[in-house]
Amino acid sequence: MPLSRIRELKKYNGVAYYALAVTVPSSWQGREVYVYFGGVAKDAKIYLNGKLMEERPFKTYIPFSTRIDPGIRWDQAQQTLVVRCDDLGDEGGVWRPAFLCVR
Repeated sequence: MPLSRIRELKKYNGVAYYALAVTVPSSWQGREVYVYFGGVAKDAKIYLNGKLMEERPFKTYIPFSTRIDPGIRWDQAQQTLVVRCDDLGDEGGVWRPAFLCVR
């Protein structure tokens, strides 16, 4: 991507979507599965396979976890995780690492 385009995107204000294909081990079926976020900012909505799992309003730079096992399609090898957030004033986005965990 050209540097001029990166500078242009740094000034973006609006809704941003982050999507990732994730694999959940089949051995986790029947257990509570969570995605842990180190920090997501500005009115985040967490979706798994198109189903809303949780809404996190306002600035949420603090760590949180969202239970996702109700949205897992166990017959599929990969799941689609999407985070929607408002990128207003250069503050929105997935700011810290995220990972799956099981209980």
